[in-house]
Amino acid sequence: MELTAHKKVKVFRSKQEIERLLVEQAQSGLSVKAFCAGVQIAEGIFYHWREKYGKSKSGQKTGFAPVEIVPTEATACLLKWVA
Repeated sequence: MELTAHKKVKVFRSKQEIERLLVEQAQSGLSVKAFCAGVQIAEGIFYHWREKYGKSKSGQKTGFAPVEIVPTEATACLLKWVA
């Protein structure tokens, strides 16, 4: 019996192809795991792409949003207590 080693081949994809795959997965109704198995990409790569190129349903990039804290009576008491 002969053993053969399967070497993984790196496939470089354009930004447009990555964005197309992200849209396909979202529209497919498949889990990320099932979709990745079907297109033969690692889940970790997919999540990396989604973080880097993905957009939320509103069309905005996902991530943190700036927040402004407006003092109220309740928070003023806390701020005095902490300071």
